[in-house]
Amino acid sequence: MKNSLKNKFILITILSFTVLMIVVGVVGYTTVYKFVSEQEEEDMRKLVKMTMAEYDRIYPGEYGIQLNEGGSYIVYKGKADISDDYELLNAIKDNFGYDISLFCKNVRVLTTFEDENGDKLITTKAATAVDKDVVDGGKAHFYSNVKIGDENYFAYYEPIILKDGTVYGMIGVCCPATTVHDGVIGAISPLAGICAITAIFFCAISIRFSKAIIRRFTALSKFMRSVANGNFMTPVDPVLNSDDELGEVCKDARRMQRNIQVLVEIDTLTKLNNRRYGGNRLKTIMKKGEDSGMPFCVCIGDIDFFKKVNDTYGHDAGDEVLKSVAGVLNASMKGKGFVARWGGEEFLIVYEMADLMPSVEALNDMLQKVRDLEIVSGGTTIKVTMSFGIIQGQTGWTEDMLLKAADDNLYYAKTHGRNQVYYGQEE
Repeated sequence: MKNSLKNKFILITILSFTVLMIVVGVVGYTTVYKFVSEQEEEDMRKLVKMTMAEYDRIYPGEYGIQLNEGGSYIVYKGKADISDDYELLNAIKDNFGYDISLFCKNVRVLTTFEDENGDKLITTKAATAVDKDVVDGGKAHFYSNVKIGDENYFAYYEPIILKDGTVYGMIGVCCPATTVHDGVIGAISPLAGICAITAIFFCAISIRFSKAIIRRFTALSKFMRSVANGNFMTPVDPVLNSDDELGEVCKDARRMQRNIQVLVEIDTLTKLNNRRYGGNRLKTIMKKGEDSGMPFCVCIGDIDFFKKVNDTYGHDAGDEVLKSVAGVLNASMKGKGFVARWGGEEFLIVYEMADLMPSVEALNDMLQKVRDLEIVSGGTTIKVTMSFGIIQGQTGWTEDMLLKAADDNLYYAKTHGRNQVYYGQEE
């Protein structure tokens, strides 16, 4: 029976599914690893910014250092000696799980890293590449393979730049690379397990349903590969709409597709499209404009005095303002184009198939709706306004040129009274 079609098909099915699992595993691991790395970098960047801000808040003034005769350091922040102040760094490690270090040049002067005896690894130096990139180069940098001791780390370093422009040192946060790798493996392992179980099921019924199964596997493979390549609008082949195990895998894949799309293209606070999506969509609209002459307008809007809202009412209130304003902008753009959170309190608004003056009129209607908002937070009613800078899409312009022109108009609106739409008309 070694040459029977049944055995051959079972063998082919097993081999095919093994190859598929390898492809899904490699592509899935690569995709998830890339996403996790980017998220890790963003989290570390925010944590470093927060740490710098906390040091500035608690200890106003610039950093300084003094070398004692015994070879020890006295680290200053303003007039305060912070050499033995580990409260902030230890709190960050306890709450976020990251090791964190303060450097003078490339020498650790405060750190949560400890040796096997529990002694702080102060006076140890950062890697040569980190010293060159961050201290000498004066720019923040993210690494996925920094060696600290005998272990590899994910790390983010940002320079501390004094008022005279010199680099005092840097602040760096790290987490073991094995932690990230284990997390990625844990994320894709359930899918790999489901695929293996499904392979056994298919082998049992391979003779009768061979052609249909192969066709369905091919469809799933194409779908997963398309999602892994970032094509989140890929439709599911109708042959995968079933109630069996493969159908369940497809449902999980579709949920994964939607979840990844939300993570990659949706701003979690406002539920608007994020900057990545907005930039890609703008490129598509610009291409249509070049090919067909379709008119469009690009606008950047900014909430007036948003920092004052945060400072006065707190960041929770600021979040409520962002969500409420985003809701107005999103509702106002239905059927007209799209809106995306561009960063902080800024929004990118693009009107499709629209000339400048109708778009300006629509923006003024939107602005009035924002003015009419009454945002309640903590028992306080908050009123806000916005400034908008808009530009008509121009043939031959690059994306950067359009965005700069819109941003220049926004700047004009902000510096000439705010609470208005400016489109470059003469005064």
